[in-house]
Amino acid sequence: MTSLGEVIARLRAATDLLRPGELTEVAERLGADVLPVLGQLAQESNRSELAEAFALLAPVPDRLSTVAALFDEVINRVEGYIQRQGGTGTVDPPAPQGTADGSLTSPESILAAQRRSADRELIAEALRNGLKISPERVLYIGRDQTGRIIWLEEGDDRAGAQHILRAKRREEFAVNGIAPEDVLDLVWRAVTGGKPVGIAGRGAVVFAVSYRGEDKLIAVGVGGNGFITTAYPKTDRRKLKPL
Repeated sequence: MTSLGEVIARLRAATDLLRPGELTEVAERLGADVLPVLGQLAQESNRSELAEAFALLAPVPDRLSTVAALFDEVINRVEGYIQRQGGTGTVDPPAPQGTADGSLTSPESILAAQRRSADRELIAEALRNGLKISPERVLYIGRDQTGRIIWLEEGDDRAGAQHILRAKRREEFAVNGIAPEDVLDLVWRAVTGGKPVGIAGRGAVVFAVSYRGEDKLIAVGVGGNGFITTAYPKTDRRKLKPL
């Protein structure tokens, strides 16, 4: 039977061959340096070869960006697998361990449990649109109710999922009857399908969304680029500003 160490070594050797950063750099150079020159020369020339070359090359940057995003996802998943195997001595992942009461309530556990296969095509579209997005850190990506691309990344203590799941904020959700492991899903459901009912003090839109048979008010802050920066529960509609 192949040992865990051998499996990990072979996986790392394979993923070392995937270099999304190099693909992204090539895509950027093609778009910024090569295609503009080739396109201009194709327009100025009466020879069809240049126009044909331009037509062949034009879609390549987008395709390279898509492949780079896929490479990032593969690397991320393999690394996640390796981390889960750490110290177990077996190829199959052990059952997740939680807190003393059996729940998975730490931010790290929640992020791991709620990580999903993000829409790679939508990530590629966001990259083509010039949005600063980190494919390997995306937890959720989709469109809001106006059709704009929005997404939630792992982030840090200032913005994103880690900010939403910091201790103080988890307590606020818990006081409102929302389990920590349900927070991110509820925030995502609110911003993509909830009913907008008002504006919170700092400009976050407040959505009404059902949770375990009860209506909850969730304020969600979204940056101008579509990045979800923050989210928190609200309790009183009367204190909201009108939409």
